[in-house]
Amino acid sequence: MWVFFGKQKYVAEILYVSETYDLAILKVKRRQHAFFSLSTSDNLARGTTVVACGFPDTSQEALGPQEELEELKRRQTALHVEDLFKTSDFNYTGTHGFVSRIRDEQSGGKLIQHNAPISHGNSGGPLLMEDGVVVGINTWLALKGQGTFYALGMPQLRQEIERHVQGAVWK
Repeated sequence: MWVFFGKQKYVAEILYVSETYDLAILKVKRRQHAFFSLSTSDNLARGTTVVACGFPDTSQEALGPQEELEELKRRQTALHVEDLFKTSDFNYTGTHGFVSRIRDEQSGGKLIQHNAPISHGNSGGPLLMEDGVVVGINTWLALKGQGTFYALGMPQLRQEIERHVQGAVWK
């Protein structure tokens, strides 16, 4: 499996796939420190500003027949997997919204209900506060509730993360 940071390709080892949560932990050998701090609290006040980040595949769709044809030609002439990517494929999206409520689950976990739009492809991406602290992992959208999205609160994931990630930074 490969992971790209910018256009730099790294081999990723799958360390863990949770059977309980929308969570997989990958190990990538690179010489940088932790990028995000992880929140120890899921008691967010209603109205807290949050940002949902990710690489939704809907943002990569062709806009019309001409672009679709150009995309097909590009893919047919690619010699390496890296040639299949456009520069825009490495640009993440960040959508702002607000916490609507924290929902307690029967399992003991908490779901953060928010209205920062998430799309197919950025499930599993971080839900951040404005200071960059990850408060949740975006998981799904409510089909019946327009503009209603959910993230798993970080505290319920902490035990699994700490078991497989040495040096995770909690704040």
